[in-house]
Amino acid sequence: MNPDPVATGWLQRYRPMPKYWLGIACRKHVSTSVANSFAQLCHGKHAPIKRLAPGDYLVYYSPRVDMDRKSETLQRFVALGRVAPGDVYEGDQPPGCFRRKVHFYETLEPRRKKIKTSSQEGSAARIPGDLHRLKSRLEFCMKAGKHLGLVFRRGVVSLSRDDFLVIAEDLLKEPDFYQVKESCLAESSKDEV
Repeated sequence: MNPDPVATGWLQRYRPMPKYWLGIACRKHVSTSVANSFAQLCHGKHAPIKRLAPGDYLVYYSPRVDMDRKSETLQRFVALGRVAPGDVYEGDQPPGCFRRKVHFYETLEPRRKKIKTSSQEGSAARIPGDLHRLKSRLEFCMKAGKHLGLVFRRGVVSLSRDDFLVIAEDLLKEPDFYQVKESCLAESSKDEV
């Protein structure tokens, strides 16, 4: 697990309250980003990645496993991280793609077999980050209604803190979630004072 940027102390020099972002990319691209600790949005365009500032949080949503329209449908939130200090930089593969360093948290992986969960959820399998299961709890989904696909076509979307915490609670392992939640709440209470 990468160290939390708040704990290292550099965050106070930047934006007083973090913003929360949703990046949309296929699972294959997100896996590359997580493995190499960087974020790339909208196929490497400069303007979207420049919107993210050190200390901001980023959640990746993957509609599909691969960019190919024939690839398997996924429709899950798959990664969550915090933007590290430093500027936007140009990646070397492919040239012209802009990136930003991100500390990603370890996420829960879905099980291959269906598991019976709590009686409240019935016998449905609990897949971490599943959009269809979380949709009724996410404000941006309720606002979009049946036009949710249009929201995802933007490539990067601003999230509310509450939406971010709903996703983080579902996606992260408990110790990481509580660390993220505490730092989100602490930063917002500092801003309100």
